Amino acid sequence: LGCRASDQITLCFEIHAFEALASMQLVFFGVISVLPSLCDAAALRTKTNLDSGVTTAILGSLKTESSKIADKTRLIMPEKGTLDSIESSLLGMAKGRLAQTQTGDAHQPPSAELVGFLGEISAMIDNTMKPTIQNRHKTLQDDMDLKWSNVTNHPCQSPHDDEFTSELQALSATHEKCRTSEGSLETTWQQCVSGNEIIASSGNTGCQEYHALLVYPTIQDTCKMKNPTPVPTIGHYLVDMESYFASMEAKIAKAKAKCSTTPKKTPEDCGYKKCAYQEQKLQCNKDQKVFEERSCDIHKAYTCTKFNSCVDTNWAAYAESVEGSKLQEPGMISEWRALLRVECLIEALKLDGSEVGAALDACKEQVFSAANVTLKYHGDAPAKPACEEPHDLSPGTALFGSRWYQGLPYAAPAVSCASSCCSDPAYLPAMDVGVVCPYVPGADNGTAAVIKSDTELTSQFSR
Repeated sequence: LGCRASDQITLCFEIHAFEALASMQLVFFGVISVLPSLCDAAALRTKTNLDSGVTTAILGSLKTESSKIADKTRLIMPEKGTLDSIESSLLGMAKGRLAQTQTGDAHQPPSAELVGFLGEISAMIDNTMKPTIQNRHKTLQDDMDLKWSNVTNHPCQSPHDDEFTSELQALSATHEKCRTSEGSLETTWQQCVSGNEIIASSGNTGCQEYHALLVYPTIQDTCKMKNPTPVPTIGHYLVDMESYFASMEAKIAKAKAKCSTTPKKTPEDCGYKKCAYQEQKLQCNKDQKVFEERSCDIHKAYTCTKFNSCVDTNWAAYAESVEGSKLQEPGMISEWRALLRVECLIEALKLDGSEVGAALDACKEQVFSAANVTLKYHGDAPAKPACEEPHDLSPGTALFGSRWYQGLPYAAPAVSCASSCCSDPAYLPAMDVGVVCPYVPGADNGTAAVIKSDTELTSQFSR
């Protein structure tokens, strides 16, 4: 703004010595802040145009440094002191504009070179500095929002979660329904067996008296003369024996008639019913295994110890995020307001000379909004959820059985253990020992035994 070209070129070479710092702010703001001190005040009052060659050199250096930083992810936010240097430099430029109004045309517009130079600075602010602060604000806000979500709708899973409870209840309901059907089929089979026993028992009752009477009485007891026997004893003895044997003959005849008229009932084949029961029981054991294995998995994988550790981690992360945001927000707001004030000064320098002073005063007095970079806080984290280790999720234990199997039918109880939590080797569902299904009539497949025994019970009455 009135410096000799040689001074500005020398300054640019000196600025490049700081490129090792990899900071566009140090170079850019160094150029701006040192210019007023190196320029002669009289020269500021007499020179009105920037040397186009030097301007190009300065802007080229600024663009180079801006590109270097834009290619890196570690953009360094401008510090308030650096922004103050920019503001001081712009005020130095304004001083030159005000001096022009006193020595020349008060309405003289800024030179094209100055407008272009200020435009380049504005573009750099818009394209690099503002986005950097806004990205920093977004990063902090997104992190706080995520951490807040993790304490209000935490991802930690406890063994008491509704998801697990609903899943186990559904598996338990399937198993219980199966056992109810098993119990009904077991009752049907047992009724078949009991019915055959009744058939055998009723047939034996009709003929047992007849067969008992066919056994000849003991001679010594039957033919013994009564004492006393009236005289003549032989005559009375023979009369007594005749009466006894006539009575016995009548009883035998009556019993024989009853036995011969008793209807013969054929025992039912219970093999099909037994296989229906055994097949249902096998399916129920499979359902129980699926249910218990899932409960075993939840019992092992989702403990309150792991849950509490997860909760502590998320609550601590939220606290750290809030603390870090509160530490960084004041500087971020200060930097943002400084950038807006710099933009205001740049616009003031683009006005006609007579308008520069008032515009500068307005920039100095204005309180710039920081709403775009103000963080939104959610408040304190909610109380940590409690978790108490469950004792009824481990299959094979009494508490597990009392919770899940208490309502099963008496005729269809659960097996004692069907999961890896309590069975080693692994439980393999199977039918009862000796039972082979499907049932084949006449085959010795574990179901015919009942029919055979029923037949044996009644075979003695078929004669």
